Amino acid sequence: MYSSQSISIDASIDKVWKILTTIEHWPQWQKSVSKASVKSNLKAGTVFHWTSGGMPIRSIVEEIEAPERIVWTGKALGTRARHTWLLSEDGGSTTIETTENMEGWFVSLVALFDKSFLDNTLTAVLNDLKAAAEGRPEV
Repeated sequence: MYSSQSISIDASIDKVWKILTTIEHWPQWQKSVSKASVKSNLKAGTVFHWTSGGMPIRSIVEEIEAPERIVWTGKALGTRARHTWLLSEDGGSTTIETTENMEGWFVSLVALFDKSFLDNTLTAVLNDLKAAAEGRPEV
């Protein structure tokens, strides 16, 4: 399963980056995330844990170039994923493109019932991020 989605956010790249990469705060702005924890600063090799849609996920930061790019991989029940976030600033707004590849038996099962699952998931996360970045004072 593969999806690529993008959105423009009326906020600075630094503000959007901070919201996106402060993992322990994900449950405050992502409707699907109920838990998130990370034990160290983000760098290549950092492991973090989170729960989305009731499913616990273990992720590892693969690449990070603040504030323009972060890539992580994740494993959950019958699923392996790679998620890339690219941020670019134009004036005072930020454009984000996010892509995700998912594979595994669970993904195949989900695709049987909802072929647009990943498109809908990424769109929802981008909309949540936009609401968080545009609705908070500058950080």
